[in-house]
Amino acid sequence: MHQVYSLPFFHRGVNNFVMIDGAFSYLAMAESRQFFTSMSSYVLSKRSQHVYTVCPSDMVLKTAGEQNCLIALFLGQMDIVLKKCKRLMLNEPPEPVWIRSPDVNYWFIVLALPHVTVQCQATGPPQTSMSNYQKTLDGT
Repeated sequence: MHQVYSLPFFHRGVNNFVMIDGAFSYLAMAESRQFFTSMSSYVLSKRSQHVYTVCPSDMVLKTAGEQNCLIALFLGQMDIVLKKCKRLMLNEPPEPVWIRSPDVNYWFIVLALPHVTVQCQATGPPQTSMSNYQKTLDGT
């Protein structure tokens, strides 16, 4: 099970920010990684979840060979992404987006600026003024 985030990106061809438009939150895959299905948060909340997610037998499964936007994004099939994914053109630069990795070891950040300075704080006790620092991120 993978949670899906639609992150804005700058498209040089239209000189504007765009993002993939999709009504999905999660991409579930079979243990064999040959079958996929997309789920909303609501649908996922109605499923039994333990080590495995149990879904009803009438849920539609799709294969990696199907022309599906979400599966193509996951598999990196950009030719299918360009044909099948709807994109939204944003009227103004996007607000910063911070997404923490599931293992809490790193962050994804999407910004409209090429360089940004962020205020950071080292983890662990004790917190002192020396544990605060600034870092400039390039190429965000």
